[in-house]
Amino acid sequence: MKSHIADLVTKALDQLAADNILNAGDIRPPVIERARDASHGDFATNAAMVNSKAAKMRPRDLAEKLVAALPASDAVQAVEIAGPGFINFRLAENSLHSLIPQIMRQGHSYGRSQAGAGKRVQVEFVSANPTGPLSTGHGRQGVLGDCIARLLEATGWDVTREYYFNDGGRQMRVLGDSVKSLLDRPHGLILWLTGAGISAESGIPTFRGKEGYWQVGSRNYQAEEMATWSAYQEMPDEVWAWYLYRRGVCRAADPNAAHRALVRAEKHQGDRFLLVTQNVDGLHLRAGNSLERTYQIHGNIDFMRCSRECLPAPIPLPDGIDLRWEKGRSLVGEELDRLKCPSCGALGRPHVLWFDESYDEANFRFQSSIDAARHASLIVVVGTTGATSLPMHIGTIAAQREVPMIVVNPEPNPFSELVRRAGRGAFLSGTAGEWVPELVGALRST
Repeated sequence: MKSHIADLVTKALDQLAADNILNAGDIRPPVIERARDASHGDFATNAAMVNSKAAKMRPRDLAEKLVAALPASDAVQAVEIAGPGFINFRLAENSLHSLIPQIMRQGHSYGRSQAGAGKRVQVEFVSANPTGPLSTGHGRQGVLGDCIARLLEATGWDVTREYYFNDGGRQMRVLGDSVKSLLDRPHGLILWLTGAGISAESGIPTFRGKEGYWQVGSRNYQAEEMATWSAYQEMPDEVWAWYLYRRGVCRAADPNAAHRALVRAEKHQGDRFLLVTQNVDGLHLRAGNSLERTYQIHGNIDFMRCSRECLPAPIPLPDGIDLRWEKGRSLVGEELDRLKCPSCGALGRPHVLWFDESYDEANFRFQSSIDAARHASLIVVVGTTGATSLPMHIGTIAAQREVPMIVVNPEPNPFSELVRRAGRGAFLSGTAGEWVPELVGALRST
């Protein structure tokens, strides 16, 4: 409708030029704007104001001649002159009705134009500071940036969308220098704390989703229900079958670059190295880390304990237990016999910390982990959300002691928040495979 009003005003100016009131070469194009006050109408133009000098008459007098020269239009109900010479247009109530057939005919192409005439334009949006986390604001910028790019495309522009990955410049140098200073500093114990994120890169699921469901009869049990002492007491055969299925999934996975890097770290750091892992998949030991310097604070799915706790330590699962255990497969009598305690004959249990159990020193190195956190000179947290108490306790001790902590995770987590509040350490947004080999290499040079 704005273009229709502009067309009417342009024709009126051309008519005044034909009547020798204006010189065609001196006509200045009018500006059509939405009326700022609805009581003044729908649209307004300054055509008389900007052309009065060329016409050698007062703006209001020229406005009267322009109004008289306006072509008739069913879309315009009234035209009024306001102030020193503004022309206001009031649209008819049915003015937009005529657009409906046009909209129906043109469909998605309605409103498009070639105003951009194929000119090239680059729209940069969402570009985030890589030294900090992505936020909700970046998501909002993504929507706004894409809308702007689409509007430009709809008006004939050749649009290039760009996400500027700011991996250079002063901020990146400051981040690198900060991390290097942290890595140069420690001469004491370096505590590595790993969670599910490092194993996810080997293809091991968390078993909190559909991968962890286990059907007993007509009921589906979730991981939080199966991984309990209560469930073991009620249906030990099914709990063992579920864990053997999980063990098969873990055994089908191989250690990744981050696991292998931590093996190199242990070889280089020796007694200064300690690995505290929440993962029960055994990938750290299979990669080559020593049991002596690896605290498996949630257990290891390749080990079992006596359900009566008569053994002094967990023992490896016996030979003859199939490593390929299909989901839903039940145990037979011979397999159950192999899972009995070799000392007292009671049925063994998976060496895993269950949801209705607590940490202890004998099985899960609880006090040893706390003591390590109290003496560490650097703590590196890799791929954990901090959903369990002992890992968060380790992070809290580090923050209270003002010990530098490096946090590696794709997203901010409670540990990165501890770093932010304490101002000691760094949050490295990314995966374990991206950062752990780099950190191990940097520590090797110290």
